[in-house]
Amino acid sequence: MAEGKNTAKGTQDQERTTTYLDLSVLRNTKDTALAALAVAIVAVIFCGGLAAYTHNALQKMGATDSRSQGQAAILTEQMTSRMDELGATMDQRLSALRSDVDQQLSNRNNVVDQRFAALEQSMLSRLRSLQSQSVSPKQVTQQINSQQARTALREVAGQAEALGGRIDDPELQAKLVQVRKLLNELEQGVRQ
Repeated sequence: MAEGKNTAKGTQDQERTTTYLDLSVLRNTKDTALAALAVAIVAVIFCGGLAAYTHNALQKMGATDSRSQGQAAILTEQMTSRMDELGATMDQRLSALRSDVDQQLSNRNNVVDQRFAALEQSMLSRLRSLQSQSVSPKQVTQQINSQQARTALREVAGQAEALGGRIDDPELQAKLVQVRKLLNELEQGVRQ
């Protein structure tokens, strides 16, 4: 009888232990499932928040890009207008400068022409005067050797030398060469 009771008691203890283990496993499984569910919920919330944040950020970036593009367009238009104004101003100044330079060159050429014409007339007048006198070469030499003739010769030579650096016209240059040649001949006559 005693052995039968012990066997029955042992069987009950074993069943209790098995039930306890089963409950423990179920409890652990439940805790694991709850933990997994909690993690999933947190992940869903985090992903939703991240998606909303990303959407808002993209919208702000799009608005910023739109504003930036608008500002860039305005700035480009202002720069283009400013460059056009500067270009027009530079064209006006260059045109005025060209006109001024052309006027100065024209005035200088007129002055040179007038001075050369006066010099040419003076030389021709002196030559005609010598030719009209019908004097001999000796008398011409005597006249050239006079103090007055030497003074006049220096004045004419100085004028010709001053004009030499200002004449650009080839024709006037050729005439000036002839005048200088004549002056050299007269100077040689004075020295003789």
